[in-house]
Amino acid sequence: MWRKTALVWFGTVIFLNMAVFTAPGAADEDAEQVQITNIPREVKSGAQAYKIFIMLSTGASAKAGYVAKGEALINGATSAVINLKKPDGRPWIGTGLFNIAIVISPKEVSTSKDIDVHGGEKIFSSKIQHIAWAPGLINLHDIAPAQVGEIFDGIIKPDTDIIKN
Repeated sequence: MWRKTALVWFGTVIFLNMAVFTAPGAADEDAEQVQITNIPREVKSGAQAYKIFIMLSTGASAKAGYVAKGEALINGATSAVINLKKPDGRPWIGTGLFNIAIVISPKEVSTSKDIDVHGGEKIFSSKIQHIAWAPGLINLHDIAPAQVGEIFDGIIKPDTDIIKN
């Protein structure tokens, strides 16, 4: 009797696992995630924060490209959970030390001065990473304005959610 109960239980567990891992949208659940907290409700220009982006790179400039990126509409929210994707759009899973750039944009922009960009280094070692916006991050407008311009041209300009004036 015990064997039959164990086999039924084991079969049920296997069936439920298969249903969960093969369900539509399950691929995004396998992606590494970043939870960004302490997001300001407004960018420095005073406009409401509308969208947030994060890029992970092994290089030190925007031209180095990225190994993973993600984005989320925030509409003034102070936290967001973002799934990270590879350049080909597939879910990204990885560990190690990465340079990160986090960009906050209002809905309408004219120049790179309209966005806030902070950066730093982060060790990724688990399924979800927690990053607070200001503590430990460097304002890239202050130390790398050319890199902010590259980020604006490469990330903000092509984005269809953001209006360019």
